Amino acid sequence: MQNIPQTSEKRRRTITRVIIATSFCSSFLGSAVNIVVPSMSADLNVSAGTIGWIITVYSLTTCGLSVPFGKLADSTGKNRVFLLGLSLLCLSSLACFLVNSFSLMLVMRILQGTGASMIFATNTAIIVACYPPQQRGAAIGRMLSGTYVGLACGPVLSGFINHWFGWHSIFLIVALAVGLSLIPAIIHLPWREDLPSRGSGRRQDISGIFLFIVMICCTMFGFASIGAGWWPWALIFCGIVLGALFVRTELRSSDPVIDVRIFRTTPVYTLSNLAALFNYAAIFSVSYFMSLYLQLDLGFDSQTAGLILISTPLMMSLLTTRAGALSDRIPPYKLASAGMAVSAACLAFFALVGHGTPLWAVICGLLTAGVGSALFSSPNTSSIMSCVDQAHYGVASSVLATMRTLGQTSGIAITTIVVNARLGSLTLQQASLEQFEGTMHFCYWIFTGICIVGTFMSLQRKRT
Repeated sequence: MQNIPQTSEKRRRTITRVIIATSFCSSFLGSAVNIVVPSMSADLNVSAGTIGWIITVYSLTTCGLSVPFGKLADSTGKNRVFLLGLSLLCLSSLACFLVNSFSLMLVMRILQGTGASMIFATNTAIIVACYPPQQRGAAIGRMLSGTYVGLACGPVLSGFINHWFGWHSIFLIVALAVGLSLIPAIIHLPWREDLPSRGSGRRQDISGIFLFIVMICCTMFGFASIGAGWWPWALIFCGIVLGALFVRTELRSSDPVIDVRIFRTTPVYTLSNLAALFNYAAIFSVSYFMSLYLQLDLGFDSQTAGLILISTPLMMSLLTTRAGALSDRIPPYKLASAGMAVSAACLAFFALVGHGTPLWAVICGLLTAGVGSALFSSPNTSSIMSCVDQAHYGVASSVLATMRTLGQTSGIAITTIVVNARLGSLTLQQASLEQFEGTMHFCYWIFTGICIVGTFMSLQRKRT
């Protein structure tokens, strides 16, 4: 990719704003729909179980297609894939505003996920290519701030928009925001790029792409459906088998979609991605259980609980950029390991909260969780991107995005297994306070252990 000249500071800032805005919109769409599912179910006249596909297909598409589009971006140009992704996300969001059919909405959500995967596959790569090495950490931090704010604001803003304007308006606002971002993106991101030479006569790794997509879909859908019987475990097993076939195929390919050899030859790259997987799996539990705790244990309504929970992403958005800037001067593994350790301590604290815990202590815990995530995310991303050359920025960016989604899905699966094992057929409303707190504490101790393992894993990067 053709780097933006270092003298073109104004141009770099414009591109960064576009990346932040589109990262916000892509993440926002992943969390905003959750809270309006009841309204969508009533308007589209489908059951509560069926309407869940509106959420599932977006996640599956985003995770399954990120790496293939990252590979395409490395071979054909990151700007092209990014601009096409923006256009697709804008048009599909506008279509979601206009349609009133479940089947058409499902198709549009798949197209939205496709556009989002094209953005996730290229946004980090574009940021890294735009900035010199000594400024990349801060730029990555700004981009991640947009992602975190989007995830956090999704439920809050969509609830407000749905209340006053209806759930269709959520997609209209996203379409307008992405459309406005598309204009400066077209102006400042050239369609033609100077791509690193990759040799001639290489065939596209079609079999590898197919195996990867099916592997990710089987694994994610299996994890997301745990508790529904034996078939989710069968899907997870199929995902593992397909993963082994994928690795074998990539080792034989002359131009693999993922060069799996890098995981063996570059331990820092492997450890950084695994640390991301562990971190996102553990941190998922903070917002999930604290939301239930604030409502079921402390008696707050959902709106008040949502406002309290903003403490974590607010702190993340405020500190992620600064943590990224620090990673330009301090070895990233030190900051990332410190962030993981802070997260472990925070999860251990949540494993001790109960009915008598004061609200101010809970809020301090949520703020601390934001500090831990901020210290980890952008330095860890900088560490990953520094392990690959310019020709592989797209795949490295998309692999990290896949780790984030797989981590969150794994966190959901672990939580589902524990809740089913401890509460059985009881709903959260039917369970006693002691049963709910015991289940919450058990999960938090599990995720504390995951974070501790992730911390030691992150520290191993010093040796390599």
